[in-house]
Amino acid sequence: MGNRSRVTLLVLASLLSVCGDGDKKAVAEQRKIHMPTEVVQTADIPDIDSEPGSVISDERIDVTSRVVGFIRNLDVREGQKVGRGDVLVQIDPADVNSAIRQTQAGVAAAKDDLADAERDLKAFSTGATQGWVSADTRRKAQVRRDIAQTALTKTEAALASAQAQQAYTTISSPVDGVVVARYKHRGDMATAGVPILTIESMEVLLFRIFVSESNVGRITPNMAASVRIDAPHGDAIKGAVRRIIPSGDPVTRRYEVDVAFPVSPEILPGMFGRAVFILGSSPAPVIPKQVLVQRGGLDGVFVVDGRNVAHFRWLRLGREWNELIEVISGLSAGEKILSRVDNTVKDGVVILADGKDEKHE
Repeated sequence: MGNRSRVTLLVLASLLSVCGDGDKKAVAEQRKIHMPTEVVQTADIPDIDSEPGSVISDERIDVTSRVVGFIRNLDVREGQKVGRGDVLVQIDPADVNSAIRQTQAGVAAAKDDLADAERDLKAFSTGATQGWVSADTRRKAQVRRDIAQTALTKTEAALASAQAQQAYTTISSPVDGVVVARYKHRGDMATAGVPILTIESMEVLLFRIFVSESNVGRITPNMAASVRIDAPHGDAIKGAVRRIIPSGDPVTRRYEVDVAFPVSPEILPGMFGRAVFILGSSPAPVIPKQVLVQRGGLDGVFVVDGRNVAHFRWLRLGREWNELIEVISGLSAGEKILSRVDNTVKDGVVILADGKDEKHE
């Protein structure tokens, strides 16, 4: 190779060296940014148990008749709201009225018989005093009078019972509720003890859930709970545990728990939602939600090391509470992280000091 070629190569190498140093310097300048930082803190995070469930009525009533007769009126339908005292069913009172007339006739006859027995007793008592009637005859008159009195008492009781049956020909709603089933129609025969309607009371509603055996022991009667119904508005409703059924399902190993909450006209039996319980708390490293970023589809934060270089670190996250997120693994209390991240933050950038680190209490 000639001298001229050697000189050319040396010049080119010098130029490349100068350009490379300049590029490295420019890159280094670009990798230094100002960003706020904060130190990871430890906080007590509540142990929350969230269980799905449904609204139920605390009282389900089968409406039956106490008298036998044809149904004259039955105008309520499934899904219809009824109020306490509203007339639901009217039974034809013909048989009841006939029984009342019969017992009234029996009472009149018993009264006549008693009056006759009392006259005889009075006459025989006078005769016994004067000596023209034997004591045995007077005793028999007394017995007859007592029997007549007993017969009158029985017929009067039968009349009262028949008259009471008359009131049962009109059946009214015992509660404010909703008709959920109708088993009879107008013209059907009403039989004592056979359901005509079923009503779910709206006076007391419960939210029924089924809790795992690992958590049922941590739930106690009257414990506060937050109930969130999916419909109509999804707002949280304050409630309290009404009862715990201490017998679990042998298949699912879950236990029935009923939560009472205030009645609202918008909430109906059958609606779905969730009940949330706070079962305690435990300390854990936490980060604010706003510091969490995604890189490559993974959630994490930018950790600032001892040389003020930021590195993205993937985190395993847990419970959330009051805008804080529990860090299960990947970060420890006392480490420094970026408290704000924008598009200028890349893995390996140098973080320039912006004053004191921010702290999240």
